[in-house]
Amino acid sequence: MNIKLQVVKKFRDKHTKEVYLPGRVIDVTKKRAAEIERNLGAGYVTQDFEVTPDAPPETEPEVTPDDADTTPESAAVHQDQA
Repeated sequence: MNIKLQVVKKFRDKHTKEVYLPGRVIDVTKKRAAEIERNLGAGYVTQDFEVTPDAPPETEPEVTPDDADTTPESAAVHQDQA
């Protein structure tokens, strides 16, 4: 059975050499979670976290003239011109 852990402190996986940064949620087996805790000590990962939805972008996406008019009628005009 797998569990989800959130990285609290930066660490490198000794098997894959991948670097895990704080805030990342990883899916590992219970055995692997115990190994991480045993090798790194307390405070590197936690099971107690809340998943928050992605924050909306700070700015609206830029609209180009081709994207501005998306009505079905305008789509037909653009197709006729192609």
